[in-house]
Amino acid sequence: MQHLIKVNLIVYAAAIAAGMASLLLLGADPTAAFATATKVASVIQLISLAFIYFAWRFIPGYSFFIFPNLGGEWTGHVVFTTANGEREIKADLHIDQNVATISLVLTTEMAESETMVVYPRKLSNFRHELLYVYETHKKETLPPPSYRYRGTAIIRLAQGNNKLAGSYYTEQGGTGTVTFTRKRGKS
Repeated sequence: MQHLIKVNLIVYAAAIAAGMASLLLLGADPTAAFATATKVASVIQLISLAFIYFAWRFIPGYSFFIFPNLGGEWTGHVVFTTANGEREIKADLHIDQNVATISLVLTTEMAESETMVVYPRKLSNFRHELLYVYETHKKETLPPPSYRYRGTAIIRLAQGNNKLAGSYYTEQGGTGTVTFTRKRGKS
């Protein structure tokens, strides 16, 4: 979604260039033309940023062209492999998102995972996924309380952006899957 900010800067530069060219053709002083073009381009940039933000947040379907709004509460489970087989635990996921950033916090009875890096990606088949690097730490009430590890996950969106499912890998060699369903939030 950072590409929106970059596109907006291109629009800003193009507006300055077009404004200056127009004013210079009308015989304006180059310094005055630059000052006027910069002011007009600033207004155009603010309007386009506001439009992108409000359209992404409030116009149904618009977010599909950028990246769906996943913000809100999700509930689901984490399945991980142990020496004795697979184990499933309940998990809650909180996602904060705007047009520039995404942050995930996954909470289970034993631990909490926070975002280190997340990259939203639109696939060639028009599906969306998150490439996610996280750090997990055990809850303070569980021994050892300072135990931390990092991991990566690939999480895909499904069912009209109301389901997240994927797989993960930890730096200790642990693997598993995650599945979440939206509790509330914008789609």
